[in-house]
Amino acid sequence: MRTIRKKLKRKLHMTSGFSLGEMLLAVALLSLAGVMIAGGITVAIRAYRDMTRKENAETLYSTVTDRLRTEFRSASGVKPVDGTVVFKSSSKTALDGKMIAFKENTENGHILVHYYTASYQDTGSSDELFPDATYTDGLKVEFDSPITAADHLITYSIKVVSEDGKIIAGKDDGKQSIAY
Repeated sequence: MRTIRKKLKRKLHMTSGFSLGEMLLAVALLSLAGVMIAGGITVAIRAYRDMTRKENAETLYSTVTDRLRTEFRSASGVKPVDGTVVFKSSSKTALDGKMIAFKENTENGHILVHYYTASYQDTGSSDELFPDATYTDGLKVEFDSPITAADHLITYSIKVVSEDGKIIAGKDDGKQSIAY
C-alpha cells in the first residue's frame, strides 16, 4: 500500500508535460487554423457555384440562340402579329402545318412555341420549346425586345438571367439578326 502511495505522490509532483498556458495556446492556434480552413472552403464553394451557374447560363443562351437561328432560317410566310413575328417553319417545331411564334413565359422564364393558324389567327395553344431540365440553377430566358421582321431579316435579342434578375449571359448589344 505504501508503494502505491509513493508512486501516486511522485506522479502528482512531476514537472514534465504541458502547462495550462501551453495547452491554451495550442487550442487557440488549432481553432484559428480551423476557422481559416472553413472560410477557405466557403469561398471555394461559392466560387464553384458562381462558375457553374455562369457555364450553365452560357450553355442555355447558346442552346436557345442556336434553336431560334435554325427556326428563323427556315421561316416562310413571316408576318408581324400581336407584337411578335409569326411564321411557318420547315422544322419539326411547327406541327401539322401550323404557324408559330416564340414568346416568353413570364411566369417561369421559359421560351414558348405559340401556335397560329395558316391565316395568322391565334390558336391559344402553346408548348415549351425546351424541357424543364434545360433551365438549370433557376435560370430564365428573357427577350430584351420584341422579335421583329423587316427586309427578310428577323431580329431578336435575348438574355439569360438568374432568379434575382442579374444578367448572366447574353450579348451586350443584344440584337441578333437572321436572314430568312
